[in-house]
Amino acid sequence: MTADSKGPMRSWAERERARLESDALRDSGWSAHARGDLAEARKLYDQSLAINHELGDRSGIAKTLHQLGWLAQDIGEYDEARKLYQQSLKINQELGD
Repeated sequence: MTADSKGPMRSWAERERARLESDALRDSGWSAHARGDLAEARKLYDQSLAINHELGDRSGIAKTLHQLGWLAQDIGEYDEARKLYQQSLKINQELGD
């Protein structure tokens, strides 16, 4: 393997690790949310969202926005929940999901 081919492989591996980290953070946020630790859920969802933005992972962004909408809904922030759900829906529609 040449030096040139190792660079993209490392880059792909780093991106994949970041994507997996984002998924794990979102899943951990769901667990915290389910057990009622809403502050922890928000922190984990926000971390997941930041990684998805860095990666340009629109599907991950949509999933995390949906989770944040669910959290906002649960704490009675209905306008915020609607906004987050609409952002998630828009991205999913653009992706054909």
